[in-house]
Amino acid sequence: MPTTIDSPTLSSYSCHDTLSSSSSTRSSSTPPISRQQAREMSLGELSTTKLYRTELKVYLTQYLEKEASQGATIKRITSRRKLSKLNNGQFMELARDVYDEMTRRCEMKDPFLPVHDEFHPRRNQARQKLATLPDCRFMYLSSDVYHELSRRYPHTRMEKNDALPPLPAPIEYSTTITTATAATTNEWFPQTVIPEKGSIQIEDSDPASIHPLDYSDSPQESSSSSNWTDSLDSLIADIDSMVRPKSYLGNRSFSHSSTGTASTHTHSKHPSLTNDGDLLVLLELKQQIQHLEDSESSLQQKCDHLNQENQTLLHQHRQQEEVVQKVKREIAELLDQLDTLSSKNAALLADRDAAYERLDSMQDEINDWQAKHHQLLHQQQEEDQEQENVLDLGSSKTDGVISQETLVTYQTCVDALVKTSR
Repeated sequence: MPTTIDSPTLSSYSCHDTLSSSSSTRSSSTPPISRQQAREMSLGELSTTKLYRTELKVYLTQYLEKEASQGATIKRITSRRKLSKLNNGQFMELARDVYDEMTRRCEMKDPFLPVHDEFHPRRNQARQKLATLPDCRFMYLSSDVYHELSRRYPHTRMEKNDALPPLPAPIEYSTTITTATAATTNEWFPQTVIPEKGSIQIEDSDPASIHPLDYSDSPQESSSSSNWTDSLDSLIADIDSMVRPKSYLGNRSFSHSSTGTASTHTHSKHPSLTNDGDLLVLLELKQQIQHLEDSESSLQQKCDHLNQENQTLLHQHRQQEEVVQKVKREIAELLDQLDTLSSKNAALLADRDAAYERLDSMQDEINDWQAKHHQLLHQQQEEDQEQENVLDLGSSKTDGVISQETLVTYQTCVDALVKTSR
């Protein structure tokens, strides 16, 4: 886990330090430190720059491996070119801020970097804005700082157990990238070192591509405090632009093809660009174009396959829709039949209730007739009994005399019969 240390003699984002360091303006990139400058650097400064690069290398392990295999993009090369135009003091301030933000993200203690009283308020604001960057964009910024550390301070590329050779007598710094790289390599390293892809410089005459912290061509503006404030505002604006998502990936193929065409015209118009760096950039652009064409071919095949799957799914969907419509029609017919059967069932239930009522009424009538029948049978029996009695009473005696009781009984029976017949 990286730990934050106090960077010795690092300049802060203050107007005083910047005004003192901006007396000499330049439009080209800052060259790597010479052997004379390396002698003047203290042991703490050497350790600080090496610590920054070592910890950033550990933090960017996967990203650096991916970049080594695929190559740096044009956007990264352009961004690193902008960093190369900062003077050593400004770059070390940015390197410290990036290192502190990396330490904060690894330790996950504070939501943003704390405020330092010795820093300019604008710098404190810029340091806190680093916390709003997404991980991927902060990794881009860290990789740019890492490559610029490797370019400016060659001693940071030495391994831990390598002994630092004695510094030879100072020589004049060459203005070409090839001579500077060769001289630095021969003096600092016993073996040949291939320059990293991120350190390639691309000349660009477009004024819009100049970094916000570039020095002005006017000496009066470069020595004023308002220029430093504008530079700080531009740095904060750059961080804000990194927070906002951009449509760079969507236009990447077009930009690469346009860049390749523009490079061809530039090469024909400016013969001075025919150096190894430009040829390497053109080669990388051609490789990226070829990679994009291969990616386009594979994506087209994948798109065709997805279109076929889409057509198959649409056909299955239509078949399922037809089945669903058929099932809906059958369900509607069944519901109609169910309604018809329900109405018929209701009519049958009404007929059954009416039949039950008629049955009850007929049962009552049967009971009445049965009662009358029993009553008539009883009366008939009584009449038969009375008739027998009358016959018995009406029979004359041997002597032919009818008694008075028989006559009275006969008269009573006749009256009862007449009354019953009425």
